[in-house]
Amino acid sequence: MKELRKLSEDKNTFVLNWEKSDIASEYIVEGMTRVFTYVPITRLNSCNYVCDKNPEFVGYRVAYVAKNTDDKYKELIVDTTNMITVETNLRPISIVTIKSANDTVSLSFRSEEIYDLYRLFNKNGELLGESEDCIIVLDSLAAKNCYVTGYKKTDNGYVLKGISEVTRCKPIQNIHAKKTILSIVIPVYNSTVFLVRTVQSILSSTFTDFEIILVDDGSQEPTRKLCDWYADNFDCIKVIHQENAGVCVARNRGMDEAKGEWLAFVDNDDIVHPYMYEKLYKTATTLGTDIAISQCVMREDYESYKNVLSDKINQNIIIMNSFKEVVESKGNLKNIYFVAIWNKIVKTSVARLVRFDENLLYYEDTAYTAPLYSFIDKFVLVKDAYYVWDKRKQKTEGTASNSHPTRPSELIWLHYYLSYASPLVIGNPDKEIAAVYKYDILQHLLSKYIEKSWSKEIKNVMRGTLKFFVRNFDMPVDRLKADKNNEKLYNAWLEIKESSTKEYNGIGDIPKEYYL
Repeated sequence: MKELRKLSEDKNTFVLNWEKSDIASEYIVEGMTRVFTYVPITRLNSCNYVCDKNPEFVGYRVAYVAKNTDDKYKELIVDTTNMITVETNLRPISIVTIKSANDTVSLSFRSEEIYDLYRLFNKNGELLGESEDCIIVLDSLAAKNCYVTGYKKTDNGYVLKGISEVTRCKPIQNIHAKKTILSIVIPVYNSTVFLVRTVQSILSSTFTDFEIILVDDGSQEPTRKLCDWYADNFDCIKVIHQENAGVCVARNRGMDEAKGEWLAFVDNDDIVHPYMYEKLYKTATTLGTDIAISQCVMREDYESYKNVLSDKINQNIIIMNSFKEVVESKGNLKNIYFVAIWNKIVKTSVARLVRFDENLLYYEDTAYTAPLYSFIDKFVLVKDAYYVWDKRKQKTEGTASNSHPTRPSELIWLHYYLSYASPLVIGNPDKEIAAVYKYDILQHLLSKYIEKSWSKEIKNVMRGTLKFFVRNFDMPVDRLKADKNNEKLYNAWLEIKESSTKEYNGIGDIPKEYYL
């Protein structure tokens, strides 16, 4: 590709300059409109042109006209320069292209801004695809000379904010990590289509000193074969095959195998923004913390939801200097910003202080992160939404979880209660920290109890487990009594305490009398 340069500029004009081509007799200067079509401006023999600024155009390029041809423009273009963007409010976007399985290529888009919509075009301005996320997977034949545009969503629709140059999209064949600083564990279970998207988004990361550990949890073909393909073609990827045992077993296995100083978990059907790990690593190491957390975007039913602490929404970096501050914040451990395992990096030595509870089928993230946080002194949260939690696909593809029949709702709520009580079971030797999470857990579980009219069976599960927690872990119900703001919660506890519901530790089958 020939280089197009902007030599000088004033209020109304700028000078374009490009390299002479031996195969071209003439050149055509074209302007790109906001609807991504190219309009010929002039045809000339020289390699310089004083271009009038025209608000109709957001960019310019030069097409090379072959010698000894007729005068039909489409037949005349034999090569094209890169594009010059003239609108100052358009931010640059770069395209990273990586070879993926099944003769496809992924194009990931890097930019300072995170856009609400990306559109990919070929060099002739024809739309190849669009996505709300920073990655598009294409047939390899389609990904040649392309450019991408980025948009912010407003009340008046999508507004163009970023654009790339026209790029020859030659895919990267392999990626070599100089050293392993970060280990990224991905439990995999029958997620062929989405696994490609997930792995490709990580391979496009601006942070390159990582390993990806694919823990295949008993997947069928072609997912199993896909894992092997990535391990064979990328030196930074290794695969572990195991019998189907569930996401918790898979994560524990990956954590045991990790070589990096830092550890991250990613679900096999989500997307990681190219800047996420670089931003989290630099933030964590600069500020001296054992954990850095990114905001996430949840996509469900084709709507986006950003999860962030509302009272700190204008802060780019949020620092919390104690576990108590996290618990007492508006987000606390009920906010997905904190609870999820996949939007974080954690020091591996700290992450290994806690294991995923392999008996849980639901809310295993909460059961891990809640006790983990009690061992961390300083928390750093990044406001940018670098992780995409895509719930739309779960109707069609599985996630890494051991197979089991449909569970009754009371079992789901039992696992919910058990997951939030996990810090009580694991226990932190610091009594002051233990007191903080005991009171937070007690308030949260009682709040769920009075939230709405649950079925008799679910109420029994809640009552039975709470009775066990309060007695066995000496939970501070007297503090509820003294707190006027928690009068409703204290009354709920009195109702539970005085009920005839049998105490239940959550182990084994749910007591039969709960169903009577």
